[in-house]
Amino acid sequence: MEFVSSSLKRSFREYGSLLAFISFSVVDEDYEGFDYKLSGQFSEVRIVFLNRFVQEVVSYFLGIIPSDSKGVGKLRDQVTNSEKWFTTSEIEGSPALKLDLSLRKPIIRMPRRTESLDYLELDVVHITVQNTFRWLHGDKSELGAVHLEILTIQVTSIL
Repeated sequence: MEFVSSSLKRSFREYGSLLAFISFSVVDEDYEGFDYKLSGQFSEVRIVFLNRFVQEVVSYFLGIIPSDSKGVGKLRDQVTNSEKWFTTSEIEGSPALKLDLSLRKPIIRMPRRTESLDYLELDVVHITVQNTFRWLHGDKSELGAVHLEILTIQVTSIL
């Protein structure tokens, strides 16, 4: 596993696999519209797909992202005559995580339920997971802009 940031760099390679988690900033020269990138190449891995596990992994990576509450704003609803306080991170939304993953010859087991011993096993030749981002109706600094993410999963030959 490789973590790259301005203050921290660790790497780990084992069994022909490589995983990198990189952080970016808007002021970086190589900034491409996303805040973090998770890229990796895996060969001949066995995956037990559990939705809860996927949620835990996503939660882990989002948990190591520092929370940014540098600014606070107040919004007043004139119809209901109420006020709501927001942090800038609530307005800006979640950080964008770029995915670039490649799995060669993975064996994927999908249990019927978390506790079940029955499962569906897929022997796949190759899987790639990638996503792209783009801003619609303006850029990140505009309040009416929408950050569109397109996730592409390509599966080659399920055996």
